[in-house]
Amino acid sequence: MSNLAAPQPPSEASEPSANSLFPKRLGFPFEGRSLFSERRILRFMWILVGIGLLARGVRFFLCFPLWEDETFLCLNLVDRTFWELTQPLDCHQVAPLCFLWIQRASVMLFGFSEWSLRLYPFLAGIGSLLLFVHLCRRFLKGTALLLAVGIFAVSYAGIRYAAEAKPYGSDLFVSMLLLTFAVEWWHQPRKTRWLWALVAFVPVAIFLSYPSVFMAGGVSLLLGYLLWQQRGTLGQWSAWVAYNGLLVGAFGTLFLLATRHQTGAELDWMQVYWKHTFPPLDQPGQLVVWFVVTHFSDLVAYPVGGERGASFVTGFCFLVGLVTLARRRQFPVLLMVLAPLGLNLIAASLQRYPYGGHVRFGLYAAPVICMMAGLGMAGCLQGLLAFWRKEAKKPKKNLLTENEQAAWVKQRGRRWAIGTCVVLSLIATVSIVRDISHPFKTRADYQARSFAQWFWSNSQYEAETVCIKSDLDLDFSPDAYEQLSWATMFRCNMHIYSPRHHELEPFAWEKVTSERPLRVLVYRAGGFDFDEAGLNKWLEEMQSDLQLVSKERFPFTRYNKRETELINVDHVDIYRFARLPEAAPSYESNPVNQQETAPMVSLPDATQQK
Repeated sequence: MSNLAAPQPPSEASEPSANSLFPKRLGFPFEGRSLFSERRILRFMWILVGIGLLARGVRFFLCFPLWEDETFLCLNLVDRTFWELTQPLDCHQVAPLCFLWIQRASVMLFGFSEWSLRLYPFLAGIGSLLLFVHLCRRFLKGTALLLAVGIFAVSYAGIRYAAEAKPYGSDLFVSMLLLTFAVEWWHQPRKTRWLWALVAFVPVAIFLSYPSVFMAGGVSLLLGYLLWQQRGTLGQWSAWVAYNGLLVGAFGTLFLLATRHQTGAELDWMQVYWKHTFPPLDQPGQLVVWFVVTHFSDLVAYPVGGERGASFVTGFCFLVGLVTLARRRQFPVLLMVLAPLGLNLIAASLQRYPYGGHVRFGLYAAPVICMMAGLGMAGCLQGLLAFWRKEAKKPKKNLLTENEQAAWVKQRGRRWAIGTCVVLSLIATVSIVRDISHPFKTRADYQARSFAQWFWSNSQYEAETVCIKSDLDLDFSPDAYEQLSWATMFRCNMHIYSPRHHELEPFAWEKVTSERPLRVLVYRAGGFDFDEAGLNKWLEEMQSDLQLVSKERFPFTRYNKRETELINVDHVDIYRFARLPEAAPSYESNPVNQQETAPMVSLPDATQQK
C-alpha cells in the first residue's frame, strides 16, 4: 500500500492553484511527468463523457415502460394538487416535496406520460455529469482525472437513474450543486458570492432531496474547518451561521410540512424493509462484518458492482484514494469525502435512512466516491509502474540504458491506462446495446404497456370503457391497491394511454346505449384477497338496466429478476354490458347505488378466456 499512496514531492504531485489554501491538483506522475500530455488526457476524458451522455440520452429517448417502482410513486402524481402532495403518499412512498412538485408541474405542462415523468431526472443526470467534470478538474489531474471522470460517466447507476421517474437522479444533482458552490468559494474565498449562493441554495436542496442533508451537513463541517483554518472574516462566519440556520430551519419546516406525514405513515414499514442496511450495533462481531461488506458492495457500485462484495475493485480503489489523501495530508479533502458518509452512517444507526443496501440510496455520495476511486486507481497504476521499473532492470529484459527502461515502463503504463479506458467505454457501450435490444426493465413491463397501448387506444371507438377502481370507485381487493402490487402499473398505463383517463374526464353513463355497450375492467392481483361476493353483488345490481353480454380474461405473468421462474399471475377481467332496448335509465349516476335489481343474466357460452 505504501507504494500505491506514497507522498510525492510538490514539484511532481501537484501544480499551483489560484489560492494557496486550496489543495493542489492530485495525481501520480511518471518520472516527474504525466503518462500522457494534458491535451490527450482531456481528449480521452471528453470521449468518455460523450459516451456517458450518449448512454443517458439513448435510455431516455427509448422511453422504457414504467416499471413497478416508478408506478408506485407516479400514481400519486395523476390528479393530486400541490397541497395534497404534502399528505401521506399511496403505495408506501416517501419522496421530497419539491421533487414531487417539479414532477407534478411537468405532468401539468406536458401531460401524464413516461416523457414528462422522466424529464427532470434526465436533465438532472446530464447536469450532474457536466458538473462532475468541473469538480474533478479542481482536484485531480493526469490519469487520476481521466479515470475518475470515466468511472462516473459510464456508471450504470448514473445512466439508469437519469432516465427513471424516481428522486435518486435528483439526489445526485443536488449534491453536485452543493459541492460545486462550496468548492468554488474554497478555490476563490475572496469571491463571497459563491458562499452566499450556497446559503441561498441549501433550503432548496433540502426540499429537493432527502439525502442531500448529509451532503449539506458535510459541507457545513468543511466550511467551518476552512474558516477556522484560514481565520475567516466576520462576513464569512456570518454566511456560515446563516447557512446552518437555513439548513436546520428548512429541515424542520420540511418535516412539519410533509415528512412527518410520510414517515409517520411508513416509518415502521420502511424500517423492516431497510433492516439489512442498518448497522447491527447490538452485535459487535457482526457489526465488523457488516461494515466491511457494505463498503465493498452496493454503496460503491461504480461503474458496476453489486451486493456481497461484488464492488470489491471500486472499494479497494476508494480505500487507496483515502490513504493517498491522508499520506499527503489533504485533510480538508478527506473531510469533504468522509463527512457526508459519516452523517449517513449516524442516520442509519438511528434507523432513519439506509446506509448501502442499494446503490440508489447512496447516489448522493457518487461524486466523492468516484473521485476517490479514480485517484485510487491511478495510485494502483503507480504501484504497477514501480513494479515494472524493477522488472525493467532485470538482465533478461535486455534494456541496457535507463532511457530504454523508462520507455518500456512508460509504454506499459500507457497501455494499462488506455486499456482501462477501453473497458470503461465498453461498460457504457454494452449498456447502450442492451437498452436498444431490450428497451424495458423486464419483459412483463413491456407486455403490460403493450396491452395498454393496444387496448386503451382503441377502446373508445366501439364502447364506453371504464376501470372499476378509477371510474366507479369500487374496490374488491383493497390490499392490492394499498400495498405494493402490479395493479398500480395497470392504472398508470391506463392514465397514459387511455385518452379519457389521460385528460381526467369523468365517465358519462348516458353514453351507454344498446348500440354502444359498456366495458368494465376489473384488475385481479395474484396473491391478494378478492371479494368474490362483493363482485357478484355488483354484477347483479348492474343487470337491473344492463345485460351482461360477455366476459374476457387477460393474464399478466410475472417472473423473478432473471425471468427464469414464474412468481405471479395477475388478470384483467373485462365485463361487457349492453343496454336493454326497452329499458330507460332510471338513475342519474352510478347504477350500483340502485336498490332494485333484476334477475342475474348468466354469461353466454362464448365467454372468452385470453
